[in-house]
Amino acid sequence: MIATPFFEVSSKEPNFTVATLQLVRKLVQLKAVKIAVKKPLFEQKIDRMVINVANSITSAGSTALEVLERSPGIIVDRQNNTVSMNGKNGIVIMINGKISHMPITAIVQMLSGMNSDNIEKIELITTPPANLDAEGNAGYINIVLKSNNNYGTNGSYSITGGYTNGLTDNFSLNFNHRKGKVNLYGDYTFSDL
Repeated sequence: MIATPFFEVSSKEPNFTVATLQLVRKLVQLKAVKIAVKKPLFEQKIDRMVINVANSITSAGSTALEVLERSPGIIVDRQNNTVSMNGKNGIVIMINGKISHMPITAIVQMLSGMNSDNIEKIELITTPPANLDAEGNAGYINIVLKSNNNYGTNGSYSITGGYTNGLTDNFSLNFNHRKGKVNLYGDYTFSDL
């Protein structure tokens, strides 16, 4: 590094000539640059509102139905097992872009048992595009699930023991093997009470 000698410019000597300076190139290799982008919780698009459940801290540990209840414009009536959007009944529920033909009461029960950690996003479609039928007079709700890319073999086991009116023991074993489009699952449980 080259530095000029100290100098002072004053009203007595307003002019000062600096000697020619030569810059030296120094190559520096940067370490890894990490760019992190986080989607907002709500995205308003032309025909739909997208709720990015995967990026929501408040959705962690709740069910899909609870996330849907907190969505703007959605009213869930758990007593009658109905879901309405913008005050209109007759919505159509889709999962991963495919229309679910289950009754709405069964869908409400299914969503109440589905963990929100399995959901990527929920799309509230108030103005359906041309590729969707006009069967939902209130609109569509598309629940997009996270894709499971866990390939290979995995499993778990548990052994429990105790004593009540005698010795009790439980044993459970489950395994999962996934390769391509084939998924094999097995579960074995033994209880001696």
